[in-house]
Amino acid sequence: MRYTSIIKIHRCDAVMKVEKLTECMELMKILGDETRLKILCILGSKRLMGVEILKKLDIVQSALSFQMSKLVKSGIVKAEEVWKYTYYTIDQERMKEVVKSFRILNEVAK
Repeated sequence: MRYTSIIKIHRCDAVMKVEKLTECMELMKILGDETRLKILCILGSKRLMGVEILKKLDIVQSALSFQMSKLVKSGIVKAEEVWKYTYYTIDQERMKEVVKSFRILNEVAK
C-alpha cells in the first residue's frame, strides 16, 4: 500500500470518528434534558397521545410540544397524527442505533 493511501485511510477514519462524536454529542443534548427523559420513561413501550403525557408532567402544553418536537426531530420518538390527536411512541430501532453509537464512541475513546 502506498503512503498516500495510508494517509487517506487515516483521514477517512478521523472523519468517521468526528462524525460519530458529533452524532453522540447531539444525542447527549437530547437525552440530557430532564423533561425529555421523563417523557421517554412515560412512553416506555406505550403509544400515548400528547394529552396523556401532559397529564403526567408538571408542564404546560407549549413546553410539551417543544420537547416532543426535539425528540421527534432526533428520531428517538415517532409521531402519528390521527384525526386531531398526535400519538407518540419510542422508535425502538432508533434507540438501538443510539445505544450502538454510544458503544462505538466507547471504542473510539480507547
